[in-house]
Amino acid sequence: MMAIAVLFVCLIYREWRYLKRCNRNPRTIRRVMGIALFLFLSLELLYGFREQWTISRLIETIFGPVQQLITAKK
Repeated sequence: MMAIAVLFVCLIYREWRYLKRCNRNPRTIRRVMGIALFLFLSLELLYGFREQWTISRLIETIFGPVQQLITAKK
């Protein structure tokens, strides 16, 4: 997790420096930093919950009731 954090800090700093150097609008800087922060938090959550949350469970949660409805009518 620390490696992910360090990598994102380096990427965010590089983006911020580029945006400041090119005299970007403050709104643009806020948007880019907000997206970077959202992606960082999302990646950390996925990494933290990788054992508890899987794609197969998500698919079963979404399509399980539909499958039960289809098979119950036959």
